Formats: sequence, structure tokens, C-alpha cells
Amino acid sequence: MFSPSAHNRRRAGLSGGGAATLLALLLILALAGPAWATPFFSAQTEKACSFCHEDAHGGGTLTPQGYAFRAAGFYLDQKAQPIAWRAWLNLAAGFVHITTAIIWFGAIFYIHLFIKPRALVRGVPRGERLLGLGSMTLLAVSGGVLTWLRVPSLEALLHTTFGIVWMVKVFFFLVMLAIGILVNTWLHRRLQADAEAASRDPLAQFDGQEGRPAHIAYAGQLYDVGHSKLWPGGAHMRRHQAGRDLTADLAAAPHGPEVLERLPKLGPAPAPPDPESLGPSARLLMALAYLVLGCMLVILLCLAWWNWGPPLARAAEPFDPQRAQACLGCHQNATPAVFHDWGRSAHARARVSCLHCHQAGPRDQDRDQRHQRHFVQGQGPWAQARYAAPVAAVVTPKDCSRCHLRQGQQYARSKHAGTLSIIQQTSPWLSQGLSSPLERATGCFKCHGSVLKVDAQGRLDPLTWPNMGVGRLNLDHSRGSCSACHGQHGFSLAQARRPEACGVCHLGPDHPQMEIYAESKHGAIYRAQGRAWRWDAPPETWTPGVDYRTPTCAACHMSAAGQTPSTHDVGRRLSWELQAPLTVRPQEFGPWPSARPWREARQEMRRVCLACHSPQWVDSHFRQLDAAVQEYNDLYFRPVQAKLEVLHDKGLLPREAFFRSPLWTSYYELWHHEGRRARMGAAMMAPDYVWWRGFYELKQRYVKFMRRADRLLASGQKAYVAPLYPAAAGSRQAPPRPSGPPR
Repeated sequence: MFSPSAHNRRRAGLSGGGAATLLALLLILALAGPAWATPFFSAQTEKACSFCHEDAHGGGTLTPQGYAFRAAGFYLDQKAQPIAWRAWLNLAAGFVHITTAIIWFGAIFYIHLFIKPRALVRGVPRGERLLGLGSMTLLAVSGGVLTWLRVPSLEALLHTTFGIVWMVKVFFFLVMLAIGILVNTWLHRRLQADAEAASRDPLAQFDGQEGRPAHIAYAGQLYDVGHSKLWPGGAHMRRHQAGRDLTADLAAAPHGPEVLERLPKLGPAPAPPDPESLGPSARLLMALAYLVLGCMLVILLCLAWWNWGPPLARAAEPFDPQRAQACLGCHQNATPAVFHDWGRSAHARARVSCLHCHQAGPRDQDRDQRHQRHFVQGQGPWAQARYAAPVAAVVTPKDCSRCHLRQGQQYARSKHAGTLSIIQQTSPWLSQGLSSPLERATGCFKCHGSVLKVDAQGRLDPLTWPNMGVGRLNLDHSRGSCSACHGQHGFSLAQARRPEACGVCHLGPDHPQMEIYAESKHGAIYRAQGRAWRWDAPPETWTPGVDYRTPTCAACHMSAAGQTPSTHDVGRRLSWELQAPLTVRPQEFGPWPSARPWREARQEMRRVCLACHSPQWVDSHFRQLDAAVQEYNDLYFRPVQAKLEVLHDKGLLPREAFFRSPLWTSYYELWHHEGRRARMGAAMMAPDYVWWRGFYELKQRYVKFMRRADRLLASGQKAYVAPLYPAAAGSRQAPPRPSGPPR
């Protein structure tokens, strides 16, 4: 499809400039390799950049952990062996990525510098099309593999220089990919069609064949020979065919041009095609070719920026060991209990100081202004200007995930993180504003979490703070509080493993898991022997039968067991949503649906149970649980809900009555109190809660509700609805829905 001159230029340029171009590209791309190390280490270790670097966004001075990591050959554990398949996959993908980029970019440079894009206006040759499509495919696949291996989280893309440059690079690659697909498919066909049309003489359609008109051209004029007897069928003397310019032919004829005066003159003859003219498709190709060149130059700029460019992410203030020492010196006297609690913690042993958790970034809304004034006023030997550091009182899961990345990601998907959204959609206390702000702040939100707010001076709203709720919506848009389970400043793993940590919130008439556990055989063994168990075993090593004899809440829902890894997603192993009014599978739970099939969750919980019990025991237990759930759904909840709908439809009970109606309150407590106790008791093997505090009370509630409802239906009398409800002044606004992957 090339013109001969373009083809010759192509051959001539290959040995000289083309080789130089490819060599330059090879050097540029090869030098870009080391910039990928930091995100790769983060993915390998599941630690954030700040674990090894004093700058939270990576680079610069190393922390003590960073020096130890480097000294150990870039492995956290000096005895750890690299995962062979991951290392080889990384090498193979990197080799394919760089090699393909060199070939593809070299071809683009070569076309622009030596062949020129104009040579492709008659269509892209098959070899070039295969090279382009193959290169784009290999780059996309190998780049995807490298991203999976090296980028640990979305945070690593949004808040690091590497991530920002990577996103720019990928954007322009996608533009090139779209252009490549367009050029190699639709535009290629258009170029071929235009080239074929341009190669045809416009006179050719007037050849007198098959009934078409017969015209000839001479000296720029068009003549009609269709009615001449000397041009039968558009041919003259079997030598000259109509549909052509006969100016040269007539010069050699036995007669002159005077014979043409007998023929009808039609006007100027159409101009012959100009091989150098560009049609719309060719002009579009030229524009796209230079756009591709621009995209490629931007990508090369990204490669250079990874190594030598200034940072794009706004880093937090650098960590200063002297400031950290000042924190300890001051708080040793100001808050001695906090100081000594930290001093006994694993954080203290790992040299994780106050500033590692509390140091505020430049964009943090809750920077403590009063704390800053201490340094301005110089109150005490440690309150000097040189020790001043911006701090925030609230430590969020996002802060903790700088070191505990995997745990933070799991927590963000968990039901704990979504508990505010759950209660907003399942309980009218929030959605209908039937509780006061004070009742929420001191009651519901202490466990479920508040929506933190600050005033103009950066002070936290006292109705939202202090708060350690598991679903707390933080000012950095993360959800939850790690200290809800681990306890501030001590950060005890043992505390989080004990059932009392969960019992702070999971107790009472509506979710009495703590009381249910205490009544169960598991709870009885824990009370008798739990003091002797090894509660502080490292994660992934806490072993049933060795470190503890019977499970706690953490053992069943979070800890490792055999081949089952630990998790901070507390709902990961659940196969029923027992808190819902109608028991459903986790994927069907509207307020916080799971992305995991319930059978996978059941199998994971089953593996945990098999650490102590036989398969027959475990399978029989789950069959009993499923039967109890089905009985509650079919015999208690569905009939009561159907009766309630009849009352609503007949206008005997307003839908907005809620707790102002004793009848509606009875319906609510049937599923929210007795129904939950029966279902949760069956799940945790507590017979008293299944029967006497569960199904027995369900029966009483069911009979009373049905009797009162039937009386109203028989008499047509409306149900009593109180005109006022005390302290029903709470906001109805729903908390923001979280962003991120489904759980």
C-alpha cells in the first residue's frame, strides 16, 4: 500500500536513523526500571510506604524498619524465602513489557521520522497492523500483571507520585489503544476505499458499455460520442475506447481535431485524480498519527518523571525523631497512664511512637489547634518551637493501614465498617428521626460509630467525639476505629481476642451474642480455663488445641485456623444475615450486600469448626441452624409481616406510625429482639436462648400481635397511635455510603 518513493525511504532509513531511534528508546526504557521498586515492596510486604520511609509517601530517609528491611535483602523476615512463582512472573512480565514497548515505540518513531505518516494514507500495511495490535495486547496484559504485582491498593495510586504518574501513563496508553483499534479497523477500510476510488479516472464511467453514456475528452473539453455511428458500443475503429482522454491519441490519428466539431460539446472535462491530494479519511489518519506521537512522548515523560521528576503527591510533614521523643517526655507527666500503657505495647517495642499514629497531614481537618498553642506559649521543657508537630486526636483505620495495609483493606469491606449504613436502613430510630441527638451520641453511636464533625477552629463536635464506634465515619473518609477492639495506646492483640472486647457492644436484648456465648459450652470452657491460654501468640500462629482450647468470637470470625487465613472482615465467614428482619443470605442483604457466595463463606466457617469437631458434628450443626432459620422465617416473621401489610392497606395502621403504635412496636420487637435471640442462639449453640428467650417468647409475641390485629380487622377500628413521641428530634439524613470494592 506504500507509494514507491515512500517504500524506498523506508528501506533507506532503517540502517541509520531507525537504529539510532531504537537504541535511544532502549536506553530510556531501561533506565526507568528502578522506579517500580517501591510499590512492589509495598505489595510484597503488605506495608505502606511509611513503614520503611519517614516520608509517608515514600522516598528519602528510611525508618529503622526500612534499614532492617534493606539489610535483610528486602524481606521483612531474614529467614523468609521469596515466592518463586511471583518473582519469575514479575521478571517475565517486566521483560515482555519493556521489549514490546521498545518495538512499538520504535516503530512509531521510525514512521514519523523516516517514512512519514503520509505514506499510510492508502491504507495501513498488514504487517504494521499486526505489529500494532499485537504490541497493544502484550502491553495491556503485561502491564496489568505488573500492576497487580506491584500496586498494593487504591491509596497507592491516588496519593503517591508513582500512582499519579502511573494513572497519567495509563490514560494516554488507553488513548493510543483506542486510536490503534480505530485505525486498524474502520479507518483502514475507509482509507482503502478512498484509495481505490481515487485511482479511478472520473471519465471511466462514460465508456459506452452496458448502456452507459459514451464520452471522450480532448484538450480539456468533454464530447458526447454516444450517438455517433463511428463509435458503436463506445469504441472507435476497435482502437479507441470512450471514457478516456484522447488528446495524445488524436495527435497520431489520420485526421485532425476538426472531426470533433460534429460532436456535441458537453463542457470542460473532469480533472484527472491527483495522487497527492488527501481526502477526509487521510486527513483524519494524519491527525491521529500526530496525536499518537504526542501520547507516546507524554508516556516517555512519565518514565523520566518516575526517576528524576519532582514529587506530585503532597507529602505529610517528615517524621522527626526529636519531636517523637518530645511527645513521650511531655506525656510521661501529663498523661502517665497513657504513657505507661504505650510503654508496655508492641508498638513501643517496635519503636512506633506517638507521631507515627497521631501526626497530622497538611489537609487534615482535625489538626489540634490547642496542642499547637502549647509550643507557641512554651509551656514546659518539651513545649518548645523546635518540637512543634501538628497532631490529630483521631487515629483512623486509614492511619493504621499505613503499616497494617491488608488488615485495613479487609476492615473496609467488613460489616463493622458499614454498620452505620446498616442501622440507617433497618431501624427507624435513625431513618425516621425517632431518637434525639443526645440519645444517639451516648447510646447507638458509641458502638455503631458517629459521623465526625469539626467546627471552624478545627475542634471536634462534642456530639460526635469521643467515639470509638466500629462504623465511625472519619474526616479522612475512612470508616471505623481499630481501637474499638484493640484499645487505645495498648493495642493489645490479646484484648481483641477475648470475648469481652466484643461484649462491649454485642449484648442486650437485641444482639445478645455475649450472653449467648457465656451460656454455650464454648463459653463455659472459656470461663474455666481461659486464664491459662496464650492470648498474645503472633497472628496466623494462634492455634486451637495449642494456644486455646475452645473458640472465642475472634477465633470463629477472624483468626487463622489450619489453612484458613486470618481476616479483619468479620462477616466473611457468615452464611446467614441473622440480624435482618427476614433472614437472608449475605449477598441478598440490601443495606450491606456481600460479594462473596454464601457457600464459600459456609465452607470457610466449616474449616474453622473442623479444627475441633468431626465433619458429622459440624454438618449436623449447620443443618439445625438452617432449619431454625427457615422456621423463624416461615412460621413467625412472614405471617406477621403479611398481617401488618393488610393493616396498612386498609388504613387501620399508618405506615409512618412506627414506635408511636404499640402494635407496630410489637412487630418490631418480634424480629429485632426475640427473633434475633432464637436465630443467634441456634448459631452459637445456646439452648436457653433458642427456646425460652427465643422461640418461646416469639410464640407469645406472635399470638398477642395476631389477636390485636384480627380485632382491628374485624371491627374496622384504627390502631392506637400516640400523637407525640418523646425526644423524636434526631436527623433523618443518611450517612454517606462508602466507596470502594464490595465486601
